[in-house]
Amino acid sequence: MRLGDLLDDPDLRLDLVHDPGSARDVEVDRVFTTDQPDPGRYLFGGELVLSGLIFHSGAPAESDVFVDALVRNGVVAFGVGEERFGCVPDHIVDACRRGGIPVFGVPEDVAFSRVTDHIVARYASDRTQALTASLARQRRLLDAVSSGRALDEMAAELVATTGIRCWVITTTGRPVVAARGGGRTLDDETIDELTEKSLQTGAFPIAVGELTILKVGLPPARRAGSWLLVVGGHLTDLPRDVLSAFEEFAAICALVRGREHDAWRAAARTGDRLAECLVAEAAPPQMQEALEEAGFASAGGFNVLSAELTDPADQHPTVRAALRDALLEVGHAAIGHPRGADVIAVVDAGGGGQALEAALRAHLGRLSPILRGALHVGVSDATERNHLAGALALARRARTLSEQTSIADSDRGHGRVWVVGSGPLASGPSILSMLPDPVRRTFAELVLGPLSDGDDRAGTDLLDTLAAFLAENGSWNRTAARLHVHVNTVRYRMSRIEALTGRDLSTTADRSDLHLALAVRAGG
Repeated sequence: MRLGDLLDDPDLRLDLVHDPGSARDVEVDRVFTTDQPDPGRYLFGGELVLSGLIFHSGAPAESDVFVDALVRNGVVAFGVGEERFGCVPDHIVDACRRGGIPVFGVPEDVAFSRVTDHIVARYASDRTQALTASLARQRRLLDAVSSGRALDEMAAELVATTGIRCWVITTTGRPVVAARGGGRTLDDETIDELTEKSLQTGAFPIAVGELTILKVGLPPARRAGSWLLVVGGHLTDLPRDVLSAFEEFAAICALVRGREHDAWRAAARTGDRLAECLVAEAAPPQMQEALEEAGFASAGGFNVLSAELTDPADQHPTVRAALRDALLEVGHAAIGHPRGADVIAVVDAGGGGQALEAALRAHLGRLSPILRGALHVGVSDATERNHLAGALALARRARTLSEQTSIADSDRGHGRVWVVGSGPLASGPSILSMLPDPVRRTFAELVLGPLSDGDDRAGTDLLDTLAAFLAENGSWNRTAARLHVHVNTVRYRMSRIEALTGRDLSTTADRSDLHLALAVRAGG
C-alpha cells in the first residue's frame, strides 16, 4: 500500500510533519515497532518504523543516532507516537529532514497496533486481489495455449496491459518472441551481454542494465538453447504485480518450449538416419529417401557440417542442442549423431556458406560460458544432393583443420568456438599447415636449404628472386622490373636456383614444390 492511503484514513488521524517529496507515493510493505536507541540491526529495508521514543531523553544527539540508523537501513517512513513529548519533537523532524525521510505523528490515543492492523489488512486485501488477478491471467494464458495461439499474440496482449515491452530469446541469441511496442530494440551487443550474464548465474530474475531477465524452465546454465524472457525495465523498478504477470508468461513459454522439444526429439530420429546415410555413403535411392524424411524434398543445394567438442564428457547432447538452436535462424536443417562419430548437420544452402559460417560463429560463440571444452565446426561448400558424402568429408577435414591450426579465428567465444569453411582446404599452404611443425620445417629446409647456403656464399638474393619469379608467373621481364635488376641477372639467378635445388622451373610440379616451401618458410 502507499503511505498516502495510510495518511488518508480518518480513524487514524496521522499528521505528516515532514515530506521530503512524494511521500504519499511511498510503497509500504512492512511495519516495525521499536523503542531501541539504535534499531539498525533489526531493519532490512523497506519498512515503516513506528516508535514511541520511550528511550529518548530529549537530547537532539539521540535523535540523530536513531534517524541515521533508519536512513542507513532503507526505512521508507517514520511514525512517531506523540504521547512521550506531546508532539513530534523538532530535533526528530530536523534529523528526518537531513536524512530525507518522511515523518508523521501518531496521536496519543491511537495505538500502534491500529496502524499495524490497518497495514496488514490492506496488504492482505491487495494480496487477495493480486492472487485473483493472477489466477485469471493464468486461466487466460492456458486457454490461449490450448487453443493454439502463438506466443507473439500473448506477449502483445501482455505488453498492451502492462505498457512494458518484452522479448523471448535463446541463449544463442536467436529471437523467439519480440512483442511489438515502443522503446528500445535488442542489438547484438545487448544480446551478447544478456546471454553471457544469464549463463553465468543460477538465480533469477536478474537485472542487466535497464533490462530484467526471467528464466524460462530450467536455468540456462543447465543446457544449450535455453529460453530467456527479457523484460524492458530494471528489476527494482517493476511493480510486484507486473513482475508476477511476466513470471506467469515465462511459465507459459516453458510449456510451449517443452512441446517444441518433443517435436525436436522426433526430428532427431530422421536426422540420425540422414547422418548415417552420409557416413555410409548410401546409394542415391536411400539418400533421397532420407532427405525427404528430413524435410528436404525440394531443396536444391546443401551445406554439410561436422561438429565436435574436445571434452568427451560434454559431447553430443550439448553440440546437438547448440547446432539445432543456431541453425533455426539460418534455414531448414537436419542434425544427427551416428554412433561413435561427430555430430553432423545438413543445411539448406539458400543463405550461402559465408553467411552460414558467420551466423554459427555469432550464435555458438554466446554459449562459451557453459562449454567445458573447445567446440570445432567444419562447414562444406554448397553441394548437390548426389555429392553429400563428399561434402561430409570436406566438412570433417575443415573441422580437423580448426583443431590443429589457428586458421579458424573467431570473434566470439574467447577461443572456445571455432568455425571453419572448406575453402582453406583448396589451398596448398593450408593443407601443409595441418602437418606438425617439425615436418613442415624439414620440408622447407630440404627444398630451400641449398639456396640459403648459396646466398651466404655468393651474396645474391636467390630466395627473393625465386619468390618474385613465382609471383610473376615465370615472366623474366616482370620479375626483373619487380626486383629493379637487368633481365640477364634474373636469368643467371634462376639458373643458379635450378642448379642448387635440382628443380626444373619449367615444370608445374617443381614450381609447386618451391612455392609451398616458400609459403612454409614465410609462415614459420
